[in-house]
Amino acid sequence: MAEDESNPTEFVAPTLEELGPLFPAYELEAFIAQGGMGAVYKARQKSLDRSVAIKILPREFGDDPQFRSSFEAEAKAMARLNHPNLISVYDFGDIDGMLYIVMEFVHGKALYYSAHNRAIDPAVALEMVSTISRGLAHAHQGGIIHRDIKPANILLDADAKPKIGDFGLAHPVGRGEGEGLVFGTPGYTAPEIFQNGTEVDQRSDIFSVGALLYELLCGRHPEADSHSMTTGIDPRIDNILKKATNANPTLRYSDVGDLADDLDNLIPKLGGPQFATTPAASPTLNSGSNVVLSSSKEKSGIASFVVIFLLLLGGGAVAFYVFGNGDETTQSSIPKERAELKPAPKPKDRPEKKQLGNGGEMADKEKPAKPKPKVVVPPKAAETPLESLDRLSQLLVDGLRDEFPIGTIKREKSAYFLLKQNMTWDEANNFANRHGAHLTLLPTSADLAWFHENFESTSPVWTGASDSGFEGKWFWSDGSAVDAKVWVDKSPDNRITDNPNGEDFGAISSSAPNLEDHHRLQKFPALLEWCLDGSTSASLTSQLARTGEALKNKRTPIFPSGTYNIGGSRFLLVKDAVSWEQG
Repeated sequence: MAEDESNPTEFVAPTLEELGPLFPAYELEAFIAQGGMGAVYKARQKSLDRSVAIKILPREFGDDPQFRSSFEAEAKAMARLNHPNLISVYDFGDIDGMLYIVMEFVHGKALYYSAHNRAIDPAVALEMVSTISRGLAHAHQGGIIHRDIKPANILLDADAKPKIGDFGLAHPVGRGEGEGLVFGTPGYTAPEIFQNGTEVDQRSDIFSVGALLYELLCGRHPEADSHSMTTGIDPRIDNILKKATNANPTLRYSDVGDLADDLDNLIPKLGGPQFATTPAASPTLNSGSNVVLSSSKEKSGIASFVVIFLLLLGGGAVAFYVFGNGDETTQSSIPKERAELKPAPKPKDRPEKKQLGNGGEMADKEKPAKPKPKVVVPPKAAETPLESLDRLSQLLVDGLRDEFPIGTIKREKSAYFLLKQNMTWDEANNFANRHGAHLTLLPTSADLAWFHENFESTSPVWTGASDSGFEGKWFWSDGSAVDAKVWVDKSPDNRITDNPNGEDFGAISSSAPNLEDHHRLQKFPALLEWCLDGSTSASLTSQLARTGEALKNKRTPIFPSGTYNIGGSRFLLVKDAVSWEQG
């Protein structure tokens, strides 16, 4: 098969013609997608006349004995699972030196696209999460932990029933990961994973399920550092949420099935719609949310979703991913009529029942209505600055600058937002990066005076200034030096120490247009900054690029903000879920 001789590490996806003879039991129908870790194809299994997804891995993976062993163990573990709310694994093997896996082909869309930034009816949300929990409980019983439960990894099939996909971070219960590896998604990942990536068990998944329920109920993404989430909608729901998302895993549910039981017991007491038990009915949603949980048909063709997987090197974890694609080759196989979750008709819109009168004719007969419990949804409050920031976060990450969060102030080439929550410097820096911003750069006394004229804060406010990696040499996160004139008296503290927490960070003084140096673990508000042109010279990616370029050219580097200096060696913790190759 074709190989790219110019780059032997680049995987070139085999053509349908090349694969056909190697899979005589399947009819290869379409190429779906390709990534650095392999390619996915849609095929028809001839013997059973069913659509499947086939993933082909690069040859170098099959050449690695440790990887091959892990791949086979993970595939067998997944294949043993059999549950309507889990995506199935049918087969795996080796063809022409390339590992492959055959999986269920699923028509549908991710829950993310139906519920993002929208609160749905509590009864529907609880029913949905209970169903997801039952599928996850089956995976746990089979010895598999998911580790990345979130709306983007839940597929709604043609009947709007959830299926858990993307077992991308899955691994057998009790098996730890490589030292220092942290996987998951901020906001959904249990805090103990960030503290110790090897301390992973079923309770870590339960935290993620609780975070998912929180988002469905509130219509907003849980904050990365949220612990014991509550909604204020119903104290009974909040009691379940607090137990599921407790920061201490020993105080959480120990079994996700128990969480599902509590949800199932509460649903009838809330009243409202049923999700899984009445497939013919359209469950009621919050009429104010305009949510439709359904599969949709686009003008350019119906989006098809197939299951693919990514194998993570280093940790040896087999990753099963859900991939969305608008390939029209799958259009004919997708049902035209799809079940939807949408607002139920109001009572006045429903046809009145006709009953026979005494004379045999049809007559209206009033019947005393049996009172039904109602779900009380509080009126929608005005959007807060943080809620608007959450709503816009992905657009801001993508470099779009058409709208900014409530309370943002534009000045010259930047926009500024005061994050009033107290955070450590690292927490504030991570928060800024997750929202497409950086901690502010205010290099002159005039800039600092402008801050005091436009923002109010009774405490210091974190900025992007630090002596990170070089105690005694201060830089802004865009690589420019900090002017010595901007410091308050007797600052900064430039003592050299081997203490890994010794590096200090700059914060705006609460009383003067100056900077103060503070320990990274102190908690203050932070000033976020976006460049209006969408540039990101102060982002972590840009900082790493500058450091790499300096080292490559044998120049003294300016290390990224947050770098630890331990005995002359530099260490930077990047809280992002990446593969070993990416790392």
